[in-house]
Parts: sequence; structure tokens; C-alpha cells
Amino acid sequence: AEHEFLANNYDNVEKIFNRCLVNCLNIELWKYYLQYVKTGPKSNNFDEVRKVYEFAIDNIGFDINSTEIWIDYIELLKKMRVCWNNYKQYTNANM
Repeated sequence: AEHEFLANNYDNVEKIFNRCLVNCLNIELWKYYLQYVKTGPKSNNFDEVRKVYEFAIDNIGFDINSTEIWIDYIELLKKMRVCWNNYKQYTNANM
């Protein structure tokens, strides 16, 4: 997956992750997948990134090694809340 990512072969990266993630509950692989999503072609879509984190959490659950993923997910939710609050303030000020 890393090789394909570095070569900008995003379709191949997606295929590899689709084939391997659920069958291999390796936390490091999930971390790499989440890093890919946060920096890849869908990285500017907060909702898509949130869904991917929820997919990961649904699959890895409370594995002792998943702490970093949970912390990142919580930080993402905080950022989304700040963005939403800023949007509401902006739209209310311009009404």
C-alpha cells in the first residue's frame, strides 16, 4: 500500500486496503490507512474522514494498542465542532 501511495496510484491503494483491512486487524495497518485517508485525495472531506475513523473503530474496538486512533478521532470531532460553530456564527452574522 505504501509503495502505491508514494507512486500516487490511489486506486491500487484503495484496493489493497479493501482487501486487507477487515481480514487483518493489525493496529499499525489501520493507523497507516487512517494516515492515508487524512493525507490522500479525500483528506479535505471532513465527513468522509469521520466515517473512515468510525469504520476503523467499529473494527478495532477497544484493542489496547488503539489508543492513538481513539485520540485522533476525538481530535477530529473537536475540529469538526469548531468548524460547525464558526459556520453558524458566520451565517448568523450575515443574515
